[in-house]
Amino acid sequence: MDLNLGPRINLLRFTGWDRAKRRRTGRHSIRVRRTAWREAASIPYTVIFSLKSPPQGTFTLKISTIHRTPRRPRLRVEINGRWGHFFFRPRLSYEFENPADASTPHYSYDTIDIDLPAGYFRVGENRLVLSLLDEPTTSEGTGGAGLFGVSGVSYDALSLSNDPARRFVPTEIRAEANPTVFYRIGENGLRETIEVIVRLHRKTRQGFLTLVLNGRKARKAFPTEADFGERRVELEVPEWSGAAEARLRVDVNGPSRNFRFTFLPRRKWLVFVAPHNHSKVGYTDYPARVAELQSRMIDRVLELMKKHPDFRYTLDGSWSLEQYLLTRTQARREEALERVREGKLGLPAQYANLLTGYASLETLLRSLYFSKELARRHGLPFEFANITDVPSYSGAYPSLLAAAGVRNWVAAPSNSRAPLYLRGRWHEKSPFYWRGPDGKKVLFWHSRHYHQAASLFGQPPRWEAIRDSLPVFLQSFPESGYKPDAVLIYGTQGANEDLLPEHATFVDAWNERYAYPRLAYATLNDFMRYVEKEFGAELPTTNGEGGHYREDGVGSDARFVAEDRRNQS
Repeated sequence: MDLNLGPRINLLRFTGWDRAKRRRTGRHSIRVRRTAWREAASIPYTVIFSLKSPPQGTFTLKISTIHRTPRRPRLRVEINGRWGHFFFRPRLSYEFENPADASTPHYSYDTIDIDLPAGYFRVGENRLVLSLLDEPTTSEGTGGAGLFGVSGVSYDALSLSNDPARRFVPTEIRAEANPTVFYRIGENGLRETIEVIVRLHRKTRQGFLTLVLNGRKARKAFPTEADFGERRVELEVPEWSGAAEARLRVDVNGPSRNFRFTFLPRRKWLVFVAPHNHSKVGYTDYPARVAELQSRMIDRVLELMKKHPDFRYTLDGSWSLEQYLLTRTQARREEALERVREGKLGLPAQYANLLTGYASLETLLRSLYFSKELARRHGLPFEFANITDVPSYSGAYPSLLAAAGVRNWVAAPSNSRAPLYLRGRWHEKSPFYWRGPDGKKVLFWHSRHYHQAASLFGQPPRWEAIRDSLPVFLQSFPESGYKPDAVLIYGTQGANEDLLPEHATFVDAWNERYAYPRLAYATLNDFMRYVEKEFGAELPTTNGEGGHYREDGVGSDARFVAEDRRNQS
């Protein structure tokens, strides 16, 4: 982190633990560069410094953070025993600070500026302590098992500056109020949640917020135990349309302060969640073991569909269904085919994910044969294709798919080797029609990556993680320019990972709490059907070449590539 603690400070000392529980201590100069990952359950991060002369005026603490986890923790700031809470407002980032972050659909950043009075500081040693607290907490304490469910930030940069001439105003009150994407069903209809954040410079005996919108009043008390900092309160108001003027009154220790805002209602989002598991044959394990793993996955999917009829699942290619049909009983085979026939088990048109730039035209055509034959023999749908992980999108592929009768194409890459897709924000420009060189086109959607539900909602999913991450994820789809009222969350697991029972229940659990954003289980094709039916006439058409990223590996052994090319010829 960068630390610029001003000319008064001559000693910096860090204490705490990183994720591997290694001690962080040492002496540093006035400016220090380092990054520290903090988790909510870990030891607080401490900065110790010294002042040589009596502090005066106002100190300003600036905290810049990077957010990789779905939870939105509150930050507890303590300076020499005085403490307060502050709340992050994460904004989506597209920077490649770490290649692993390139795919995370809620990767974001924030900066918090905090004014502190000179009276909080002293000559000699001073101690600044930063802690993260989940709000609300869960019974598990993390919001989900594993990395994706743990709350944390990276402290990208810290600075503490001092202006001896600037007067600190303890009675100052700041407030911001913003409509959120969250709606609930109330006694008299739909109600939208308004988030109000009030910042105070002193401890309060009592505090109340009163919001008046369209003649309706909402009032709520807020916490008063902190010495300084922010208080976050949620108020539910009846839904409205168009721009509306709102008045907010903040009552603190008797006197009040009035604020005015103009509110626009947030879009009522429909979020399609497409459970899906990326099949990597020979990459994470031997092909025979991957085949059995994928077959067991289908077994579990079929059992979950019996208990939860709304559950949906999408295979990563017809290869997985082929392995299932080769190894299971006749009854099981018929059950799987029936779920495909019903549209509950999504069967892609392609046999497996291919490098579309390296593959010959014949190979690309033959990759559709198995799914097409199953569709003909068993009366199955043959409507969509997907490419997972490998970002290889030939400009001719839309023509080939359309000529075969495929209407929809969904892709979810690993962006670390294809930064132009992320930097070009093609996931934000989706959905659109992709027209091939012969004029034929397919409806295309590009996701930021392929295990989005795991990254956003935790593993297993938890409603607290869903609530914290959805507003950040939805920043990708600006309401002023994005046409549909629906978005797609692609995938629930990473490559060849187990399907959990909670993957079939979290959507209903969420929808019991909130009317919007409303979650819905879907296959990849369900989502594409919906957006074409509801918004197809408004969607743009794009021409061009998608690029063949990750196909550089083809050139790693020219001898065998040449032999394969001869075989293709």
